[in-house]
Amino acid sequence: MRLLKVLLLLTAASYGSCCPRVCRCESRRKVVYCHERDLQYIPYGIPSDTVELRLQGNRIINSPSSMHNLRHLRHLRKLDLHRNKLTSFPKTLPRSLEQIDLNSNEIRFIGRDAFKFLTNLRELNLDHNDITNDGLSPTAFQNATLLETLTMNGNSLTSFPEMLPNTLRHFQVKKNQIETVSSQSTLRLGKLVTLDLSQNVISDGVESGALGFLQSLTSLNLRDNELRHIPSVLPENLEELVLSRNSLRYLRRTSLNLGLQSVDLSFNQLESVEPGALDNLPKLLRIELQGNPWRCDCYLTYLKKWLHSIRPILSSESNVRCSTPAKFSGVTLRAMDVESLVCDVTEGSAFELLNATSMSFEFLFHGFRHSDPEYVSYFAFYGVLECRNCSLRDVVASQSALSVMELASEQRLETLNMVNGLQPESTYVICARTSQQSMNDVTIKSCTSFRSTEAKISGVSVVSGNRGTIPTWGIACIGVLIFGIVVVVMLLLLWRRYTNQSKLSRRRYSTHYSKASIVSRSMDNLHQVQIRQFNGRSFHQRTASTTTLDARKEFDVTIMVRGQDATTSPPSLDSAMGASSACATCSLNRNSDVMIARHEDLRHSWYSAHCATDLDDTGVYV
Repeated sequence: MRLLKVLLLLTAASYGSCCPRVCRCESRRKVVYCHERDLQYIPYGIPSDTVELRLQGNRIINSPSSMHNLRHLRHLRKLDLHRNKLTSFPKTLPRSLEQIDLNSNEIRFIGRDAFKFLTNLRELNLDHNDITNDGLSPTAFQNATLLETLTMNGNSLTSFPEMLPNTLRHFQVKKNQIETVSSQSTLRLGKLVTLDLSQNVISDGVESGALGFLQSLTSLNLRDNELRHIPSVLPENLEELVLSRNSLRYLRRTSLNLGLQSVDLSFNQLESVEPGALDNLPKLLRIELQGNPWRCDCYLTYLKKWLHSIRPILSSESNVRCSTPAKFSGVTLRAMDVESLVCDVTEGSAFELLNATSMSFEFLFHGFRHSDPEYVSYFAFYGVLECRNCSLRDVVASQSALSVMELASEQRLETLNMVNGLQPESTYVICARTSQQSMNDVTIKSCTSFRSTEAKISGVSVVSGNRGTIPTWGIACIGVLIFGIVVVVMLLLLWRRYTNQSKLSRRRYSTHYSKASIVSRSMDNLHQVQIRQFNGRSFHQRTASTTTLDARKEFDVTIMVRGQDATTSPPSLDSAMGASSACATCSLNRNSDVMIARHEDLRHSWYSAHCATDLDDTGVYV
């Protein structure tokens, strides 16, 4: 039993102290060198107390035996496997590893469990493999909770990788095919200090605000991309910005941060700088502007003055040279005078009339020059030419009662400009200026005039006045309206007169009537008739002889009574209507029930059912 224990101790000691034949071991430093031995597998027998293992420059592939020979190295901190033939990230690596170099392998896939046991890993080099976004598992780095430095240069990534460890401080991903950087991919990288995105194909693919999440970022390298604009919302703590070898044409006012200390804008396509773009850089120590095709005109005046004020921080001032115009080509900006930086305005070609109507005016604006920078906006002011025998120069000088509008330039947008609300048959003047000019800088060269047309609606011309116009069809409509109003008023007056007369007649015959009844009579001798008269307010009763009763005094009402015996009660007027009556000019028909006489009143007539003889207007005959 003792012998067995001694053998085991000797075996363990020899295993821990011996070195593989193909390797070289430094026992004092605990470093094993097995590099460039044309090895296909990791050799067996590496000392268990090895801290650093160098296996670069071999042909090692993914195999279970190789991983098994690494598993017992519990003290291993650094593993170098660059320039081998690995196609995937090795599994079951020792937990103790802090640095892994897998540069220049053939790795195409990193699975979700690749870093399952590498909880102490701090630095990982994956440069020059063939890793794509599809071959990188979204959860691959979730267990790498201490990873601070990650390099993935020279791979096949097309977008900024997502779900990187939030502990990451340094990330290099240059020389890929990255086109886009999304906010989702940078959201968790608040501790990132340096970021290298150089040598990619980023143009306009940086999402607005994506870089703003990198609150701790101090160095950003975007060299050798295809940027046409500086990304918006740069990190607040950014100190170094490298933008050389891009496609920047203009430096805008809102492009750079206050805290920048070093800016490299060399070898772009810069032509001019917007006024104010470099004003708020109090910490700036170095700026590179060489290698750009500067256009030495009025838009470079600001840069000329700014460089003169901060000359000590420009490391290559002698290389800031004019490219255009041709007369200044090769001349350094430092040697140019401010007075020589001018812009030539092209006369008569800024506006192109497309359509003019009585109320609107459509036109294209071509700008003053084809060299106008993108940051220049154009404004037009226009107004009616009210003065007589005056020129455009007089209108430009007065600049009173003018409207202002922003123009769309055909250089950047094929958009029509339109002026509305014009007066027909009026002459207008329109002038243009840039956002870099004031109204006082406008000259006659940047103005033109046009005239609105005569208003026509369905072929009807417009009648013009001194201050406005009234169409003839409008005048005709107004005349018809007035005539209609007059006709309606006359009809209303006639109708009112007619209705008043009708009411008067109805009131006359309805409010004044007489009621008669026979007191006594016989066939041969008619005695008396009692008349009960109503005058609209009260009743009056009187007795009249039947032979002397005049109907005209009773308001032209014919009184008809019914013959009856003296013993019967006097009939009422209602019962008398329709009863048999006597007629002086026709025989009395006692068997007749009704006899109605017709009075010669043209307004009212009654016709007898049995007697055609008219009742005269001298009285009542019974």
